[in-house]
Amino acid sequence: MKKIIQLSSVLMIAALLASACAPGELPGSEQPTPVPQPMETEKPTEVAMPTPFDAPIEPPEAVLKARALLAQELNVAEAEITIATIEEKEWPDACLGAAVAYEACAAVITPGYRVVLTVDGNSHELRTNMDGSVVRRPKSLPMDQTNGGGDTQSKDAVAKLAELAGLPIESIRLVNSQPMDWPNGCLGAAERGETCTEAIVPGYKFDLECEGRMYFLHTNQDLSQARLGGPQETLAIVKVRQQAAEDKGVGLEEVTLVSSEAVQWNNSCLGVERDGMMCLMVITPGYRIKVKVMNTTLEYHTNQSASAVVLFKP
Repeated sequence: MKKIIQLSSVLMIAALLASACAPGELPGSEQPTPVPQPMETEKPTEVAMPTPFDAPIEPPEAVLKARALLAQELNVAEAEITIATIEEKEWPDACLGAAVAYEACAAVITPGYRVVLTVDGNSHELRTNMDGSVVRRPKSLPMDQTNGGGDTQSKDAVAKLAELAGLPIESIRLVNSQPMDWPNGCLGAAERGETCTEAIVPGYKFDLECEGRMYFLHTNQDLSQARLGGPQETLAIVKVRQQAAEDKGVGLEEVTLVSSEAVQWNNSCLGVERDGMMCLMVITPGYRIKVKVMNTTLEYHTNQSASAVVLFKP
């Protein structure tokens, strides 16, 4: 029993000595002086520098797509193409005012860009919608922007529009022209019930602007024949002005536009029911157009193609 007590005492003393020493050190040895570790310094916060005011502005994506398309067409590097002009436009139709023969275009105002690009001193016009998913290249550049330019053909087109629409010739501006092969003798702009010669007629489509409104003029090759081809609302306005001039026995230039609005008529009579008239109860898209003649305001209702024009009498 005595031997057991002595052995336990020895083990207790050894445990105390081991706990008083650092690992790997013998009792009584000197402990090494701790080496000071460098303190981590906080990284400075990165502050975004403001963009200088004179920093170059990236062109819209639609313009870049137009440049890429031209580079592919001319087989040149995009870096060789200079963006000369970027102009926001509201094109008169889904074809950006650059339809080709027989092409049907939705008559909806299409916002986008008119882009002029230069390569080796030559200018090229391209037209886009806002996101560049549609890019068109008219067959010819707009001529001089002042009153149709000095070209005889463009002057003739301006004069034809002034005559047909009763517009001041000095206010008409040629925007674009392109060769067309019209499908018939009515130059693709037949009137309601009109019989047209079924033959291809070479000619031109002129896009002209007057007082903020676009006009499409269809002509044969020598411009001896000319017809208005749209846009639909513009065509309806001209038809109403012509009807009002006839109703009042005045010149077309004496009839001025007051207002125009697209409407959905609730019947085929365009909202103008008269005794004995049969009307189909169908929704009929069209326009309500008001004009002024000799200080009198007249209201006319039309269908969408303006093949029907009726005077509304409250």
